[in-house]
Amino acid sequence: MKPQVALEFMFIFGIFLIGVTVVALAAWNSMANAEKASVDFEANRILNLIAGRLNTAYLEGDGFAIGLDVPERIGVQNYTLQIEGNTLWLSVSDNSYSGKLLTPNITGSLAKGRNTLSNVDGVVVIS
Repeated sequence: MKPQVALEFMFIFGIFLIGVTVVALAAWNSMANAEKASVDFEANRILNLIAGRLNTAYLEGDGFAIGLDVPERIGVQNYTLQIEGNTLWLSVSDNSYSGKLLTPNITGSLAKGRNTLSNVDGVVVIS
């Protein structure tokens, strides 16, 4: 009788461990998806902010200037910004995001922190 009870206990305990493992894996997957969604949202927010300010500086014409504060990080991750023609690229981890700009006539490079965008004779100057 005792061996049967021990065997039943091990069987029930094994099922319990499998259940706990499944729940832990589901929770981990959910957290990973939430973090990716958070990074995606913040990357798109930063991209839209920068593209909007660059486009505003271009559309307002000669003599217009506007400030731009670029965040240092997205969450805890570092990222890069690059302008190629009339496309703005933001890269974080293994993901790249792009935004369209109204003009390829942009000089200077975006730095994290405070930037000033000026329109000088139809060319957007980043300083």
